[in-house]
Amino acid sequence: VLLRQGKYREVEEFLVEDLVPAFLNDVRSAPLLRVRARMSARRSQWPAAAADFWRVIEFDPSNHFNYLQLAPILVQIGDVEGYRRLCTRMAAEFRDTKDIAIAERMTKASLLLPIPDADKPTLNRWSEMALREGRDHVYLPYYQFARGLLDYRNGASASATDWMEKVLRNESGKSVAGLRDAQALMVMAMAQ
Repeated sequence: VLLRQGKYREVEEFLVEDLVPAFLNDVRSAPLLRVRARMSARRSQWPAAAADFWRVIEFDPSNHFNYLQLAPILVQIGDVEGYRRLCTRMAAEFRDTKDIAIAERMTKASLLLPIPDADKPTLNRWSEMALREGRDHVYLPYYQFARGLLDYRNGASASATDWMEKVLRNESGKSVAGLRDAQALMVMAMAQ
């Protein structure tokens, strides 16, 4: 309620000062910990955000958004070991997903840093499934982006560039400005 009312100070006071530590160890605290983690991240309090997201993942391991939000935080604070551990856990948790959005998001979250060879089969499977099942989907450019990022991380610069050009063309010739296109341009620049 406080968040919807834009009362961020009151939300912060509640999450930091009023939550009983014992409740934070209860699975029912996951939604509040998720809010607190997001608020900490917005304030560049990366270690606090990471700690809360780890706990949320323990409480709610099947929610892929938690992994998606934790991955860049771990990279930001330089916790490469924690990031690799998270990637391993994502692969185990979502290895057999049939949801193309989850496959695409877990692919991207797993590619923030160069990938170990052991992760490549899962990432290839996710990427191929998202492209195959999502070829007529409105979010196809996101699936193409994930494939291009995977190709970039695999050292296939020309293929990565081709995928990013498809993202920017949006296959229908329409130009869609925004975060996805900015990301595509960054990958294209790195690939070139």
